[in-house]
Amino acid sequence: DDTLAGSGECTCNSGWSGDNCDCLVGSHMIACSSVMSVWADLSQVPITLFDSSGIVNDSLGYGGVTVSPDGLVLAVASHLDDGAATESGTILIWERENTSMSFADSSPIKIYDPNGIASQWLGYLGVSLSFDATVLAAGAHKDDEEGAESGAVLVWERADTTTSFDSVTPLKLSDPNGEGGDWLGRGGVALSRNGLVLIATSPNDDEQGNNAGALLVWARGSSATSFASVIPDKLYDPNAIAGDNLGKTGLAISSNGVVVAVSAFKDDEQGTDSGSVLVWDRSNTATSFTSVTAIRLTDPDGAENDFMGRGGIFLSSNGLVLAAPSYEDDPHGDSSGSLVVWTRSSSSTSFSTITPVKLTDPNGSAYDSMGRGRLAIDSDGLVIAASSSLDDDVATGAGSVLVWDRVNTTTSFDQVTPKKLVKADGRENDQLGVGGLSLSADGLMLAVVTPYAFVEGTSITGAVVVWEGICKDGYRPPLCLELW
Repeated sequence: DDTLAGSGECTCNSGWSGDNCDCLVGSHMIACSSVMSVWADLSQVPITLFDSSGIVNDSLGYGGVTVSPDGLVLAVASHLDDGAATESGTILIWERENTSMSFADSSPIKIYDPNGIASQWLGYLGVSLSFDATVLAAGAHKDDEEGAESGAVLVWERADTTTSFDSVTPLKLSDPNGEGGDWLGRGGVALSRNGLVLIATSPNDDEQGNNAGALLVWARGSSATSFASVIPDKLYDPNAIAGDNLGKTGLAISSNGVVVAVSAFKDDEQGTDSGSVLVWDRSNTATSFTSVTAIRLTDPDGAENDFMGRGGIFLSSNGLVLAAPSYEDDPHGDSSGSLVVWTRSSSSTSFSTITPVKLTDPNGSAYDSMGRGRLAIDSDGLVIAASSSLDDDVATGAGSVLVWDRVNTTTSFDQVTPKKLVKADGRENDQLGVGGLSLSADGLMLAVVTPYAFVEGTSITGAVVVWEGICKDGYRPPLCLELW
């Protein structure tokens, strides 16, 4: 209102209201809700995305789903799909122009390794995207680049988001000292925000003992440098023993590429196979990770066969919140599951000085397996989401998702009562979230996989269920005036 008589304050166009003028008066937009958090309103109905050319047992989403931080790109792998060869694997990508547009109105593209081989299993444990969604990476741990099932990482890099990934030829990275059976990429891959640092694990690397495992790091100075010209650093657990399989089930990186974390779910620190997480935390990107001593984090209440980290681990993009699941933990009965969460106030504080909190489903029960799929944290470390893939609230083994949403960083997650999301039409053994889930950076959009569920009215198994945070009550984006 900058007229002569005006106050100088911003005003909304006619028919719009809200602090950001993003609420259409009379509509069913989530932005019109009186609550501060989108997750306090559970009336929104999720959409379902799937591969229309898929078949039974393609395993769409088995390794989780990835949403770009801005919420405009969604990528998910079908590691048993027939891309270049039988079960070589493919990746589906949905893109939308803005967050008021539904992914349901977008047609996905499919990419794969043009030189893929049978049973390569591209994207077995998911894919990773840079912040601007110009770089996409995925592991192919059964690739034969350096010997039978030595493994590889594929990277697609486009000039900008107007270029489709299916027009880009991927480059293939391998461990220059790799050997058959190393399984590079088995534990997934992770990219820094700017796409300049890429990490992947070789859980069967034998340098520190038979199948002790290793973490590989490719770091480049700018996007003008190809990862293909970078010799990766290799990191190890300094106290590794044979069979530890470092990073077999997950890894994570902070957005600035300064902190990396890797699961060691077979570590015996708190008892046989109690599990641990290794963290390398460098002061800046000029410092090599090889000069950093890893710290080991464990659950102070951990016990034999908790397998902490087996369901993957996750870092907030600012590197201040680290979470690891123990889906075999027994807080509410055998294998009811829990999350172990470390929160530090600044990067100058070591995670090793932090006493973690443990999160559980207050209504959990035996064999819910909370945390079995990859969990997610928003960029500010305010929202944590994790699946209870065998939860029985809707039907036996239909699954659910727990969301902890705190108002600020001074509030501990264990002081928050989680919200539970379910798919109302879920069926027996759908196992919602068993492969994992992903949040947009602002924590307003949540994508969850159901790799075993049949898509309604088809013979296709595997889908992505998306709470888009746009409309309530099943109304159609972008204006949320009409029902779907």
